[in-house]
Amino acid sequence: MLHMSGISRTSAIGIASDGEFGGLSANTQSLLSTLATPPKMKGAADGFALAVIGWVVGGLIYMVLSEDNSKTAGFIVFLIISLAATAGGVALQIANNKWNKWEYPPVYRKWKHSWLCKRCGATWVRAD
Repeated sequence: MLHMSGISRTSAIGIASDGEFGGLSANTQSLLSTLATPPKMKGAADGFALAVIGWVVGGLIYMVLSEDNSKTAGFIVFLIISLAATAGGVALQIANNKWNKWEYPPVYRKWKHSWLCKRCGATWVRAD
């Protein structure tokens, strides 16, 4: 309740000097609500994104080096960067899945059972 009560949506509409209409909307969150934000699971697409970025960077380096007639060196650099990014992406995905499966549930359970005193700011966890 503390987390959700501190979030508000603000909207504004204005008219410019030339008669054009414009609008703006944003979410604001209080500091107390931010402190009470629930823990989040780690991203499922982080490892894939890392691998794709590595392949793109490797491809760009290959294109740059192949223009200088050093296609073999460019291909070797492309291969090293792409394979390293793929291995890093797989390792990151395994670590994220492990954290989401084993470490996230106790952290979320602790957050779910914690209480905050608005007077002194102390938090405590309710015993099950």
